[in-house]
Amino acid sequence: MKDLIAFYTRLSSSPLPSWYAIPLRLIVGYGFMEHGYAKLARGPESFTTILDALGMPAPALLAWADCC
Repeated sequence: MKDLIAFYTRLSSSPLPSWYAIPLRLIVGYGFMEHGYAKLARGPESFTTILDALGMPAPALLAWADCC
């Protein structure tokens, strides 16, 4: 735990404390956009099939709730 606190202290005391997270945020954001676009382009019926294959409960309800 002390190592984690020391690591955080070093990050927050650097000259540009908020810049280290930008590449990670861009990568994760791009992944969300790519998968969201694919879901919208194929329609909720295709997304329902994907949710059913993943074993999600009530896939039609979840697909409708996620698309709207």
